[in-house]
Amino acid sequence: MNVANGELGISILLGSALTIYIYKGLRRAYDASRVRAGIVAIVLAYAVGEMTGLYHYGLFYATFWIT
Repeated sequence: MNVANGELGISILLGSALTIYIYKGLRRAYDASRVRAGIVAIVLAYAVGEMTGLYHYGLFYATFWIT
C-alpha cells in the first residue's frame, strides 16, 4: 500500500505542515515557550482537521438530500 499517493498521505503532509506553521507563528508572535507552542499547535491543528471533517460530512449529506 502506497500511503504517499493516497488521501491519507496528503492529509498527514498537510496536517504536519499546519502544525509546524502554527508552532513557528506562536513562537514568533507570542514568544511562547517551545513546549507550550508545541502543545497548542498540535491541539489547534487537530481542531482544524476535525472541523474540516465535519464540514465534509455536512456538505456530503446536504448534497445527498438536496439532489
